[in-house]
Amino acid sequence: MNPSSFWRSADRRSFISTAVTSSSSNRQAKPSKSRHRSDLVQLSASSSSSPSITPTKKPRVYPIRKRFLFESYFDLLTRNKVFLLFRHDSLTPAEWNSIRRQLAKLSSSSSPIQKTPNHPIRVQVLRTKLILPVLKTLLKQNQIDIQTFNSISAHLNGPLVSVTQSIFSHPSLISKTLQIIDQHASIPTKSQLNLIQQHMKMKPNEPFIVDRLPFVIGLIDNSIVVDKPSLQRIGALPSLEALQQQILGSITSLASRLVSHLHLARGQSIVKTVDGFRLTLEKESTASSSKPSE
Repeated sequence: MNPSSFWRSADRRSFISTAVTSSSSNRQAKPSKSRHRSDLVQLSASSSSSPSITPTKKPRVYPIRKRFLFESYFDLLTRNKVFLLFRHDSLTPAEWNSIRRQLAKLSSSSSPIQKTPNHPIRVQVLRTKLILPVLKTLLKQNQIDIQTFNSISAHLNGPLVSVTQSIFSHPSLISKTLQIIDQHASIPTKSQLNLIQQHMKMKPNEPFIVDRLPFVIGLIDNSIVVDKPSLQRIGALPSLEALQQQILGSITSLASRLVSHLHLARGQSIVKTVDGFRLTLEKESTASSSKPSE
């Protein structure tokens, strides 16, 4: 046999043997892949049968400044009997300081009828967007009704300022507060001066009203005040101490008149009793004198 043909046949046999061994090893490796796939199917089935866990939503955390303002506005609406909202327009810091200074003097003064000083009247510029969450919280807690919520929330636009007082016992303070506010609100700005000049040229007979602090809405002793004329009528009412003195005066006058009538009736009854005794004595004396002497 030729050696070259022999080696060619040997190479052929080795190639065939290696091919056979590789194919057998591939056949043995296939069940492991199928087993791995079945394990994956079982794992997915077990995961789908287990109950789904929904992630819990974390509560929203507000910054410290917003939390402070929220609590401040919450106290404004819950701890004050007088809560008035005004819309301010381009007031300078000097004008704000003047308003606060005059209201502080008004709070510290007392009338002759009033024995104790007034409760302070506070002015605070508000962030309008934070008032609505406070109103929603108060509505959920049943501290305000839906009518109050709708009335106030309808006016939450633009720059707002609150005027508050913890006790409502002297309505005259409201009228004096309105006078102080009107005194500063009627001063026109430079842009308003130009508008006034244009208005006077076009309509000289109609006055141009300047109001840089218009009244928006208010709560007085849990009652809604919707306009400025209603607020002025409330300010014209007498104070609580004056009403108490009027009631006390009417009660004492009625009591004194009742006592005088009782004394008069008692005196008349005594007079009638004495007259009755007198008539009885006169009758007895006339009867004794008319008898014949023995």
